[in-house]
Amino acid sequence: MRIFILFILCFISFIQASIPVETEGMEPAVSSDGTYLTASPTYYYDRPSLMAGIHSQSELWSPDFLTKRLLVDRYSVLPSWQIQEPSIWMQVGNEIGDMIYHDVLTDSDDRPMNRTPMLEAGFRSNSFHGFFATARFFQVDHFSSSTLKVNRKATGTMEYSLFGSNLPAFSTGYVGLGYSKDQTELSILAGREYLWLFGESGRWISALLSPRVESRFHYKKLDLSLIYEDVQYKDKEEQEEGTRKEWSGSLFFPFGKCCKSSKIQTGGGLAFRFVNDEGDTYFGLENDRAFWAFLQAKYEPIKDFVVSGHAGMNERDWLIQDSIQYSLKKGTQSHFLFGIHNLFGTRLNPMGESYEFFNQDTISLFAEGFLQLYQAKIDYTYEWKDVQLALRGSGFFEKGAETFDTTGFVEKRTDVWYRYGDVSRINSWIRGASAEMELAYQFKELFSASARAGIERLWGEEERFEVQPSEHWLELKADWTINKTLLVSHSLHYRSDAMWNLRHPEPYEVPGDWFWNASFSQLFPKYGLSLTGTLLHVLSDEIKEVPNGNENRIRFFCNIKKTF
Repeated sequence: MRIFILFILCFISFIQASIPVETEGMEPAVSSDGTYLTASPTYYYDRPSLMAGIHSQSELWSPDFLTKRLLVDRYSVLPSWQIQEPSIWMQVGNEIGDMIYHDVLTDSDDRPMNRTPMLEAGFRSNSFHGFFATARFFQVDHFSSSTLKVNRKATGTMEYSLFGSNLPAFSTGYVGLGYSKDQTELSILAGREYLWLFGESGRWISALLSPRVESRFHYKKLDLSLIYEDVQYKDKEEQEEGTRKEWSGSLFFPFGKCCKSSKIQTGGGLAFRFVNDEGDTYFGLENDRAFWAFLQAKYEPIKDFVVSGHAGMNERDWLIQDSIQYSLKKGTQSHFLFGIHNLFGTRLNPMGESYEFFNQDTISLFAEGFLQLYQAKIDYTYEWKDVQLALRGSGFFEKGAETFDTTGFVEKRTDVWYRYGDVSRINSWIRGASAEMELAYQFKELFSASARAGIERLWGEEERFEVQPSEHWLELKADWTINKTLLVSHSLHYRSDAMWNLRHPEPYEVPGDWFWNASFSQLFPKYGLSLTGTLLHVLSDEIKEVPNGNENRIRFFCNIKKTF
């Protein structure tokens, strides 16, 4: 009944809101417009609505990912070392179920263990002749209690954080200096980081990055980055220990005019990794290096007709993506878009690890052959006064999709399974069709609302899919601005069942569920101050969404921030 009442309240006031998350990169933990399955902040399966193929979005290399972190063979902005705007901030939170909460509900003998917290604090100074200083500490323990016993055996300690005595998913701190003026931006950050990596075997692997140094340089049409990581791996239970010294970075020329023509824009660059491994490092790069040279281009022969794409290669792999997009506008009310997207390549992420070492076995993280993917999509939007209606559809064909050939399992502890095998391909055609509808309303600057619903169906060798995605989802959002200083946002979500096929001896079902997010922000513009309180994943059951992962629980956090 309470779910039904909340559904009615939200339906009356759906909104296009932006519910904050604990820290950058955790957006998949609160999204429903597609399939998002979270094991921890450092590992999730993200496949947004209308995406072609059966893979996770963060597995596919793209020039847009150059500034993101590479965790084994996936890209993430978490833990984020992106420099913030000039400000000072702090936020704290906890998974609901802490000791104060249970003092009210239970007797002392029945009181459960305290739930895990999160903490962040940092600053970035104003510029002085272009120079500034920054520092940040952030630690998210959420999504870490279910793997506590296994991970504690591996580390042999609970002191695996920069603050407190816990086993957080990650714990990061850095300090740095920078320069920003005119068209020049330069920064160098140095710090220390604890991190849990999720291997294709299903193991959580501890890593200490001490130090980690990241430098970035931007001038007009040139972007440079250089990163050094001294990584220490350790498993006390297995008496394994190893180190990796890694240099990585990129040289990037963003889109610019080509041949003095405004119709053609080109860009390109080079990404690289060099590693020096000693001892038990758990992962390996073929020839201890990886590089990726790529070009991208955009051509607009006539107005609203755009051909774009990028292509890259190295000594082993190649990857090509291209798209054709045509948009047609009729006055200011209707907008129609038609697009075709193609993908060909030997590997989704050529910069990722080549091998994972598990006991005496070597798991290959690349497969022979290549994949091909073809997608067509349409998008129709109609606006009438303050109301907007959008209809979107997509269909795709894929052959050679990357999957995993599981050859065996070993049970580490109760319901903790590790797998053997190699990355392989589905050398038959997979077909998919999806559609979504969105209704939005905007009332001046006081109120805006949206409702989105989507469906999808896939056909093919479903038993070989790493994940069988959700077939339908619903997302209702609402946002109010009161007196220009009080912001109230909330969203109600539903996502249907999903299934993991290859990480567990039996198909691992993730049951569909409702969940609700809410956020309240009070602004003090005169002082550049904001206070925000947020509740995430309310109403839902506490379940593991990924085998060997952690439960997605109700969470609360509050933030205070002052901008300069």
